[in-house]
Amino acid sequence: MDKNVKKTIWSNYDFNLEQERKNFIEFLIDNGISKEEAKKEAQDDSQVFDFYSENLGYCLDDERMNLDHLYYNRILVIGKLGLWNGVKTGCKVEINKTLGDMLYSECDYCEWYVDEDDEFKFKGAHHDGENNYTYRKVNDDVDDEQLETLYNMILREQDYSELLNEYTTKLGPEILERYGIKA
Repeated sequence: MDKNVKKTIWSNYDFNLEQERKNFIEFLIDNGISKEEAKKEAQDDSQVFDFYSENLGYCLDDERMNLDHLYYNRILVIGKLGLWNGVKTGCKVEINKTLGDMLYSECDYCEWYVDEDDEFKFKGAHHDGENNYTYRKVNDDVDDEQLETLYNMILREQDYSELLNEYTTKLGPEILERYGIKA
């Protein structure tokens, strides 16, 4: 696989109404509805979108299960949050979580992926803007004081790249390994 290509874990950014209408018709026919009746039902855009959303939800549940085997004591989440009053930097530490636990969002459109630098990331669009997160495993030998130093540097938007690489580990390689993709 090309190293310079992001590897999408899950996304709902690529909704195509007409393609999903065809999928919905095919689903209805496969479940005993006549072709004529299926085409009639599929004229309702809201039914097509509900069908798409339900199927996509099942796919997201599958991805959560795929990543539930990757458990960490601490996961650092660094974010750029698109808010009504501008973009803000945020971060938090998730304690005793799996990567499957990270696949939750209230955003309207979501995408989790491993980028070309092997970072596990999230992009989510909502009515105020776009949120972007990077997830990192906090190394076991990092104490609370060290983590707080990194945390404060992130929030103050200081150059934290050296400490980030010293105190945390990229999650992308483990995720790609889980899917059988070479990093």
